Amino acid sequence: MKDWTEEEVAIWLKSNVRLSDELVSKFEGVDGFTLVRCSKAALIQDFELSAGYCTRLMLRREHYLEKERMGMLTTPESALSDSRDSNSKVSAMKNVNTPSSVVVEPTSTPTTSADADEPVPQGESVHKTSSSSPLGNIHVDSTGVEAPGKKKATTAPFLGEVPVASLKMEQDTVESIVDVETGYGSSYTSATPNPSEVDLPWPPFGHPERQESLYQGSGIGVKDSNLNTERKLTNLLLGSDKGELDSSYYPVLVVNTPAQQLSSTELEERFGFMSSVSWNVVFDCNADSNKMGLCQYVNKRKSIKILSAETLTVETEDVNALREGIDFPEIPVWVFPNGRNDVDVQGMDKMSDMDWMRERSHAVSNTVRFFSHPGVIPPGRAVVLFFLLSYSDIMVMTQLFREFYTSKSFQDLKHFTVIAENQGILHQWIQHLESQSIVSSKDMKDRCLGGVQWQEINTYMLRLLGSCETRLPVLPMAPKGQCDLMKKHQSQWSDISILAKNECENTSMDENNPKFLDFVQEKESQFYQGHGVDWWNFYLSEERLNGGKGYNHVLKRQNYRRISSDVHKVLNSQGKKVPNISMATVFHVAGSGGTTVAKNLLWDLHRNYRCAVVNRVTNDTVNQIVAFHKYGYEERQKPGPVVLLLENLDSETMKPFLMSLEREIRYLGNNGLAFVLIHCKRTSEPHSHQQKEESKSCVCVEHKLTKEENRWFTKKTKDLEQRNVFNEKEFPELLLAFMVMKKECDPEYLKKVVKGILPRVGKEPQKALQNAVNLLKYIAVVQKYNPGFAMPVSACDGFMQSRYRVMSSGRQQTFGPWEKHRQPFLNLLLLENFIQDIDGCVKGLAIVHPVIATEIVEQLGELFQQKPADMILELLEKSTILDTLSYSKGYIQKVCRDLMVRRLKKEYGDDRETDFAPFIEDVYAEDKAKAFKIMEVGIKKFRDPFIAQQKARLHCKREGDFDNAEQAINIALGIVSNNSYFWDTKGIILREKMTQYERREEQEVISDCEMKELLDTFSESCTAFQNAQKAMEENKGNRNYAGFEGEITTIAKFLEIVQKRVRPFCFRNKGFETLRRYLMTEYIPPDLTLPSLLEFSDTMKSLSERVDEVLGRFTDYLAHCKPQGFGGASYRNYDDKLEKVYTARHRFFALSSPQLEDERVHAQYPVETAYAMRRSDVKRMNAEGYQHIFDMASKNNVADLKQVQSLLRQNLSSPSLFDIRNFVFTLFALSVYPNEGIDESEARKSVNILKMMEEKDDGFYGLFFEMLLNWPNGTPREGSPPIGETIRQLNARWTGRYHNKVYAESRHNLPRRSRIRQTYSPMKPATEFYLGVQNKKSRFVHRNSFGRITYNTWKEVSTKKTLRRLDGVLDSKHFVLYNPDGEEPVKIPLSLPINGLPSQEPVQFYLGFSFAGPLAYDVVYKDNRENPFITQASSTNYPSYVNEIDDIDEGLEGYDF
Repeated sequence: MKDWTEEEVAIWLKSNVRLSDELVSKFEGVDGFTLVRCSKAALIQDFELSAGYCTRLMLRREHYLEKERMGMLTTPESALSDSRDSNSKVSAMKNVNTPSSVVVEPTSTPTTSADADEPVPQGESVHKTSSSSPLGNIHVDSTGVEAPGKKKATTAPFLGEVPVASLKMEQDTVESIVDVETGYGSSYTSATPNPSEVDLPWPPFGHPERQESLYQGSGIGVKDSNLNTERKLTNLLLGSDKGELDSSYYPVLVVNTPAQQLSSTELEERFGFMSSVSWNVVFDCNADSNKMGLCQYVNKRKSIKILSAETLTVETEDVNALREGIDFPEIPVWVFPNGRNDVDVQGMDKMSDMDWMRERSHAVSNTVRFFSHPGVIPPGRAVVLFFLLSYSDIMVMTQLFREFYTSKSFQDLKHFTVIAENQGILHQWIQHLESQSIVSSKDMKDRCLGGVQWQEINTYMLRLLGSCETRLPVLPMAPKGQCDLMKKHQSQWSDISILAKNECENTSMDENNPKFLDFVQEKESQFYQGHGVDWWNFYLSEERLNGGKGYNHVLKRQNYRRISSDVHKVLNSQGKKVPNISMATVFHVAGSGGTTVAKNLLWDLHRNYRCAVVNRVTNDTVNQIVAFHKYGYEERQKPGPVVLLLENLDSETMKPFLMSLEREIRYLGNNGLAFVLIHCKRTSEPHSHQQKEESKSCVCVEHKLTKEENRWFTKKTKDLEQRNVFNEKEFPELLLAFMVMKKECDPEYLKKVVKGILPRVGKEPQKALQNAVNLLKYIAVVQKYNPGFAMPVSACDGFMQSRYRVMSSGRQQTFGPWEKHRQPFLNLLLLENFIQDIDGCVKGLAIVHPVIATEIVEQLGELFQQKPADMILELLEKSTILDTLSYSKGYIQKVCRDLMVRRLKKEYGDDRETDFAPFIEDVYAEDKAKAFKIMEVGIKKFRDPFIAQQKARLHCKREGDFDNAEQAINIALGIVSNNSYFWDTKGIILREKMTQYERREEQEVISDCEMKELLDTFSESCTAFQNAQKAMEENKGNRNYAGFEGEITTIAKFLEIVQKRVRPFCFRNKGFETLRRYLMTEYIPPDLTLPSLLEFSDTMKSLSERVDEVLGRFTDYLAHCKPQGFGGASYRNYDDKLEKVYTARHRFFALSSPQLEDERVHAQYPVETAYAMRRSDVKRMNAEGYQHIFDMASKNNVADLKQVQSLLRQNLSSPSLFDIRNFVFTLFALSVYPNEGIDESEARKSVNILKMMEEKDDGFYGLFFEMLLNWPNGTPREGSPPIGETIRQLNARWTGRYHNKVYAESRHNLPRRSRIRQTYSPMKPATEFYLGVQNKKSRFVHRNSFGRITYNTWKEVSTKKTLRRLDGVLDSKHFVLYNPDGEEPVKIPLSLPINGLPSQEPVQFYLGFSFAGPLAYDVVYKDNRENPFITQASSTNYPSYVNEIDDIDEGLEGYDF
């Protein structure tokens, strides 16, 4: 508008504002520049407009300017210069330099555009077309020129697709020029090209031949028809005259064999665009393509997967698994439908047409069906291209066309484009399709582009893709230098985004480019509207640009200095003793700019250090990071440190990620700093987190600005207004995120701005508007609880898609993807994001700012009288979004499921703890019934057992409704029956149900009827916990020990109720002692009269043994399996729970003994009772079980240990397993003390008894201690079993109990893109003893003597004096071969396997004894050369929300002796 002439202003005032000729005459001399700046006062005073006319003009102007800035104009006015020279303001359009005639019918009356906002002179209408600029997202007219004599209309580039010049064509139609030979041709317009206005990209990667072709295709001296060809190609592919071939589309290519093989230079000139298109699948009929064709060309430049058609033939239920297996849509699939010649494999040769139809056509057809499945390529989003390079393979090409055209996803012909350089070949093929009754030539003619050279197509496609890189990315190398990063390698790292050393400098966009200033403003506007900060924003803010001032896009926050200083200190400390991984954290409130601070740091480092952003964490992420770390270095070179940005990883993802990264670092072959992690952690309490982590490197970022930051915003606002980018008072919504930050998220300001943007929706709004508002509502309400959420656009296709729009001529024109044509208010409030989901990358829409999302929910809630719960219910029940067949379905369903399931836990890194998901807690507080309804809908919608589990917990914990709780948890178990957590929840519900019988009003003693109900509930609860234990043991990677604790707690709760409400146990004086005697002996109280309890007496008397059995299994798990540093269970994590369990057991199952060692007292009782009393005394001293006894030893409780040993020795004449096992424990626990030692004779005798008694239940304490006693020391032992045999038996028992072979093997066969394992990891044996230096007392050293073992433990002098080093031979990367004197050689697993195949030479090592066998530690070559193991310092520079890695000796998951 600001570039309109006086005549255009007059036309607009008359045709759109409806001013009379008299009023229009008052605007004489006013051009567009003046009109835009006229204030309301000026309109009234200077032009004498009434208030009504003034208001109408301002509203019309504001509406037009808004649509102009948003690029939403369908027919912007563009009066040609010849109309200005005419006396009548309206004249027929004249053809200028048109290659052929165009039918033009002048109209007799003035017309307006479809939106009635722009003046259209009578009889003058030029079709508005635009194509994507190769320089970012700036769009120009597809003709690339302006009409002669007309002033070029420009607007400030803004947000999305910004029209710079535009023309309107007669009645929105395009007349086609038909080729005489083929009947097919290109469309032409009457615009005359002006070479000076054409935007020319520089050639990618500096190829002069590409540069020549690009210049030739850009309109320098070329015919107008070429420009129309480019416009037609854009229309064919995108269904629109403007845009880019971006992630909204899913390109598919079918290409045949060329008439002659092309050289690499010819391929570059004609098909250079092939490596830039994100193909989903290519069907290449050229059998030599991977030797000297398109496949080879693309394969050298990007990662592809060459697969046979048979690979992609799957049943429907396997579609998701296969899609994940081929890494769709990130890695293109290349299929040879008729064989290939680059591999010498029988059956892969090219076949004749008849043989192909008989043997291969079925597999190829199934492959097409796979990609046409809605769960692969979303319906309506495919762009199917057929390249006809010759008349070869026509039968195969025809069959492929038939399959695509008849498939559900592709059957609309508007998704097809056929391109052929030779029009004769194109004509023949179309006739062949018609002869096969596939499609008529009449229907096909609009979908074909013929007679255009491939060099020109190459130029047009590169523009359409926005390609403007001129050089390869470069990576810095340590200590100095750099290397090129090949695109093929970069494309393999799909989980990370690389920040190259020459980022933004390897493009044609620099200050010499005529479009540079427009580009600068576009990038600035996008950032301030709410798009994530771009590397361009940092580049353009550098002072070396703009005459030393820069363009100042990014505010460098005040706290940036601290984190920058901390990270630089770490990076500059190389060569000193530093951890391998260092972490700095940016705690930030959502939307406060925390990510910008972190990216600013990466930008400042990227020219000296390798930098990358981790987009998602998968099973392959760490492999990609390590490959990036080592890229370009020679084998023995030490790579420099890498700086990685992680965004808002919760602890359950962060922990396994760090464990995996730590593991890989051990194999890198060098010490020192390897990675610096910058973690952006979203939190509502950044200050408290920063105070907690005061000793660590961290900063907090909030919405509150400092005085210096406020001054920056004030100065920047003035700059934006002076450049006419926006006006803070009149149009603040145009740079919404900028203003939200400037106003520090002021609630009143947010309310005002959002209210001004949201449309006014009546009682019966149009369906399109209603859908748009509902979509905004759904995104906002989910984002309110999940700030990182973005709605996948493909999931909304069925909900939002409108197939046609009606042009002013009455003709229907097909829309492209709906998100390209969304309403203006959606353009202001929604941004396009790229969702890096585990199931594949997909485009999504998100609210511009998290606080805006909350405000939208509140205002739309008031408008529709809805709470957030109502909005979520509507999304679940009434919208079609969750029913999408797109592969984004998994992502959106998981997000909705998490709203109902995911609790806040500090162990996840959350600020607080909640019993239920925050959304459910909020809904429950407002409307309990609605909370349950939402969960019921979720269970039905997703068939999700975890929602059912949370519903059961809600019924139980908040309502005390045990019947509905039990019903809900049974639904969960009906879906997944072997989940230990579900069984645990059921056990808890039933235990809580037991509390109903704890006390009844006016009824102290329980009735027999109630006792029957109580006994049934008690039995069901115990059974549930037993099922939890069973499920946990069957899934050996699962460490859910709640079933053990739960059963013992249930038994204690039951006995507590019995003691309170059953006679004679409820008597105050001796009731409790009577209950103990009843439980522990054969005694039955005479006044116990309840028939149901009397029948249950045998079970009651077995409860003590059951508690001991469950507690023993529980503590065995904790003792035998090494605690995991992240997410695993360690013994100390269960200290509190174990203490409660032991207290409950001692309360009910301990017989009192006044004098522990007075045999005269014990002699008064029967032998069994005396034995039981001594056991009770041992339990009362907390001296039972391996862990408790060795904990006593670590606390130097020698006297107590000896007392326990004395008590147990008295029971050895007829010992129970409890007696002999704990007695052996005391023998070895006392041997830890230097002055105590061990009596080997007594120890061997006791160990043999223990070994025999454990055979029944496959226990392995006996074998473990036998291994210690029989370890060769150079002295032959007669009668002792060979040490190798003992080790084999011990390992077999440990493996049988704890090692899940199927699970362990499956871990190594996971899809590359699967989730990183979080809570499940293989159980590994704990190492308890080490072989010590020989002395008179004992030759073994317990682990408690060292404290926490780290990588440096082995290098300490005290360790060298305490432990004995053994000699052996390195057998492989997993084993060292040890040959003890007089014994068979033993293969001892390495504590850390070597990466690669080592030299089999003599080594020395320390020996550890685990419950699965021996392990070799600190293995070094005997000649002291470089250690094959990386014994590095443990990384300790982690914040507290990430637990330190406790264990460094992983051990093998399986042992092979």
